[in-house]
Amino acid sequence: MKVTHTLKITARCPVDDTRDVYECVVTTSRCIEVERILEIAKTVDDMKTYQENVTQFIRHQLGTGVSVTTRGVHSGVETEVTCP
Repeated sequence: MKVTHTLKITARCPVDDTRDVYECVVTTSRCIEVERILEIAKTVDDMKTYQENVTQFIRHQLGTGVSVTTRGVHSGVETEVTCP
């Protein structure tokens, strides 16, 4: 079984305090309640941190057997981060 959850998340840039929007893709082979993912997304929304840290945080919160990828644009630079 392969399950993919895709959602928009936001966090604040620690350098210029802008609100960054990321596409977040959670891939797993097990059941993860959507409500759990949304709870983590709400926590991230309050963070002032870099995209790399956001991706690692989400992956850590969801546990083993999960891959998290975030995609976003900041200052005209598109960045993709994957944490398997």
